Amino acid sequence: YGLLFPDRTPKPALREHAHLAAPVRVHATPESLAEQAVEVENRAEVRRLDWLVATWEVAVDGEAVAGGDLPLPALPPGGRARLAVPWRDAADVPAGEAAAERWLTLRFRTAAAVAWAPAGFEVAWAQARLPDAVAARPRSAARPAAGAPAVALDDEGRLVHPMLAVPPALCLWRAPTDNDRIGGVAAR
Repeated sequence: YGLLFPDRTPKPALREHAHLAAPVRVHATPESLAEQAVEVENRAEVRRLDWLVATWEVAVDGEAVAGGDLPLPALPPGGRARLAVPWRDAADVPAGEAAAERWLTLRFRTAAAVAWAPAGFEVAWAQARLPDAVAARPRSAARPAAGAPAVALDDEGRLVHPMLAVPPALCLWRAPTDNDRIGGVAAR
């Protein structure tokens, strides 16, 4: 089970562990994002947040279009604070339906070198989908391309076609792993 392979290369679980053990957590709700704000929580037990610097970035369809520094308060351990993130004020952020997806990314890095990391080392990050992140065209309004055959659906929204005996249905299955054998899960 560890976080490294025998050759000491990191497993994907190491990145997940780093996120779960991050010293800072971001709470973003649609309401707070509409007000261009997030709540930051200091998850450390003895250290204030003044050892970190934060930046924000807005990505539209995966391309960074705006960003900047985000001043952090010197929150005490366990403290929470509301931070204003001026993402809407950035001139390069397209408005309305110009973007299919908009994501706000916050990164927290060391302000100065510490014994275990150089200055600028990323210790935490968080992402939130922005409230006006809507598809340029709603899925319900999708239309087949010109000349494409129409798609027939039954009353439950399942695909109907003369060449199908039954409509296709989602079926998720995976082979049992070693962990599934514990407690007899694999037998079920």
